[in-house]
Amino acid sequence: MGSVRRVAVPIVISLLLAGCTDGQDASRPDCHQGVLIDDGGRCQALRKRDGSIVTFHADMNGWRLGQQACVCGPKAVMTQCPRETAVDAVWLAPFCPPARSTR
Repeated sequence: MGSVRRVAVPIVISLLLAGCTDGQDASRPDCHQGVLIDDGGRCQALRKRDGSIVTFHADMNGWRLGQQACVCGPKAVMTQCPRETAVDAVWLAPFCPPARSTR
């Protein structure tokens, strides 16, 4: 269990520290920003500015449809979400995580 934590913690931290902008950041293809919508079937859904839809699973307590959000995570390998772009959400917030400094 300890070795799994040693591997997982840096991955999660790196995802949280990476940034995204409107729609999708070319340097962070795993972050998506848009509006929460009711079009995800069994999953939550977010419509990006370009009209594409990203689906994901997350605790939506406190969220409402029409709210701006940013969801980050790798493309889902296995999912019950009905859309082509489904992600394993590791970040869900009204804003995307801050970009890493390039210093």
